Amino acid sequence: MKRAIAIIFAVIVLLLCGCSNKVEEAKMLFDAGDYQGAIEVADEVLSEDSDSEVTSEATEIKAKSLYEIQKKAYDERNFSNAVKCYVQIKELGLDTSVYYPSQKIDLVISAEQELETMQKMCDSGLWDNAIDCEKEIQRLVQQSAMSYGDKDELNSRMEEIVSESEVLSNEAQLGRWYDEFLNCVEIGYVEGAVKAAEVLHNDWPGSEEDLAAQEYLPQALEQIEQERAAEEQRLKDTIRVRRVWTSNPDSAGGVELYINFTNMSDKTIKYVTFGVKLYNAVGDVVECKYDNALFGVYYCKDTGPYEKGEGLSGTSWHWGDFYNWDIDHAELVSVEIEYMDGTEIEIDGDDIGIIQY
Repeated sequence: MKRAIAIIFAVIVLLLCGCSNKVEEAKMLFDAGDYQGAIEVADEVLSEDSDSEVTSEATEIKAKSLYEIQKKAYDERNFSNAVKCYVQIKELGLDTSVYYPSQKIDLVISAEQELETMQKMCDSGLWDNAIDCEKEIQRLVQQSAMSYGDKDELNSRMEEIVSESEVLSNEAQLGRWYDEFLNCVEIGYVEGAVKAAEVLHNDWPGSEEDLAAQEYLPQALEQIEQERAAEEQRLKDTIRVRRVWTSNPDSAGGVELYINFTNMSDKTIKYVTFGVKLYNAVGDVVECKYDNALFGVYYCKDTGPYEKGEGLSGTSWHWGDFYNWDIDHAELVSVEIEYMDGTEIEIDGDDIGIIQY
């Protein structure tokens, strides 16, 4: 029994000595610049069942050897091999002395590849894709590994990449807005073309794209003005609201609402509904005692028929009593018209001011 234990102990010692010798061999190969040979010998040690110290040494040698190969591959712009080396270093764990420097190279490679893709996207006119590449480069810069250790050539190269990507991003932004301008012109969306032309002039004054857009601008503005005038006349030709007002409060605090209007269209009005808000003397919306408003708007419906030129005038008609002593005046916020032929029109927003004349 004692003899058997002694034999086992001897074998273990021999194995450990063998592993130690292998580690020394790997170190010598590394020092001689034979990094692939150092990796192969280190792998032999790691494949055997040895103590943690020997394994740790072999892991470190392998990681350093991979790092040297990675650096050379990066310098030769053999990015695929450089990335493979980083993956292997990463698999060895975060405790090796070269993990973070290796990760830094990998980040710069990713940025290099994004920059190459960005240039291709710009050359192809794929502006949004190019802008996405620039965003990805900015994300890579923020990675913690870029601040690991002293500033070196990798940091400097990353700054160059950022600078180059910003130039390409500016080109992509310009291209995107100019494409927007051309598309709007092509489909006849004049207001969109004017907006794009304004952006081009503000952000890239004097550029070829800006000069081309500025040639178009006077014609476009004139067209917009003509369209606005035509739309304003169209609204005026539907209905005219001459006056909207309230009476003085009665003894119970009730006021009457009056609306004078005229049908200006060639169609006969079947129903007309006026949306109004009531205000006090300082311009705040007033709530009434018997409140049936929807979001502060009272909808007052009148039944026609009203032919062209017909409507209501004076105080011969009102839309109910509203009880609140603070009511000072009413303002029109919407008009809905249904004609006898079944067609309908709704007027609200800034257009309300057009029909009040």
